[in-house]
This record gives sequence, structure tokens and C-alpha cells, in this order.
Amino acid sequence: MTMLSDITLTPFSNSLNVAIHLMTKAKAHFEAENREANEIVNLQLVDDMLPLSFQVNAICQHTLQATKAVLNGDFYIQSPLGEIDFDGLIELIKNTQSELNTITADDVNSRNGETVIFHYPERPMTFTTENFITSFSTPNLYFHQTTLYNLLRKEGVQLSKIDFIGALSLTPSA
Repeated sequence: MTMLSDITLTPFSNSLNVAIHLMTKAKAHFEAENREANEIVNLQLVDDMLPLSFQVNAICQHTLQATKAVLNGDFYIQSPLGEIDFDGLIELIKNTQSELNTITADDVNSRNGETVIFHYPERPMTFTTENFITSFSTPNLYFHQTTLYNLLRKEGVQLSKIDFIGALSLTPSA
């Protein structure tokens, strides 16, 4: 049986590891090209999309903050990051990963079937914990992670599908 922790802690941790990997690989790429990585912190795919820094912040929100929402029943839109450099973005992801690692499977699983309210400014939205994760946070997470990947690819960072996918959850061999 799939547990709530199976659809939060494991894939969210993997997504954060992927984001760290993508950003670290991008930093090495820029250093090899004698380019300043900070040049792309505010990079957008198109004018009406939010920048790379927002994409990183959203990845952190839809992993750690989504998991905290499962635990406490409330999810709020976070404040913008403000001024942050490329290394600061990497540090943000690492800190998010460290904090996510402090949450136990038992804590998350104990909230199975409970309510999460997304306090959206125009109208609150009420979910079960499972529906919040599967229909709201996980799709948002992958949208923002894909956008981060595409922004980095646009700047010439050599990334592949496996860079995006990260660790697979394989069945142990007998």
C-alpha cells in the first residue's frame, strides 16, 4: 500500500537533489565559460513568466512547505525571495533539503486523509492531504522544476533527461 510519505518525502527529496544537481552543474558550466552565474538569476523564458529565482523558490515551496502543510493543515503563498545570488539559490535548496530530512514518515503518514487548506488570496481551497499533494503541489513542483531545467538548457548547460529525473525508486533485487 502506498503511504502518504511515499508521495511526499521520497519524491520531494529526489526533486530537491535534482535541483541541487542542476544548479551545481550550471555553476560549473558558467565557470568553465568564464561567465557570471548571477547573470541568470533573473532570467525568464518569456517576458510574462517569472524568473529563475522564483522557479527555485517554488521548488522549495512545493516540497518542504507542502510537506509542512500536510502536517499542520495550512498552505500559504510564500513571500518573494528578494535579492539573492546564484550561490544563495543553491544554499536555499540545500537548506530546504536539510529541513525536509528532519520530517519523519510517521509524522506525515499520521495525517492521512486530513484536511489541507490552501489560503489562496481570492478564495481558500480545501483538499485532503493526498489530493493536495497529488493534484496541487506535485504538478506545481514538476512545472517549476521543468522551467528551471529549461532556463538552464537555454543558457547552454548540458543537461539530459536523467539529470532531470534523478534517482529512480527501484525494487531491491532478491
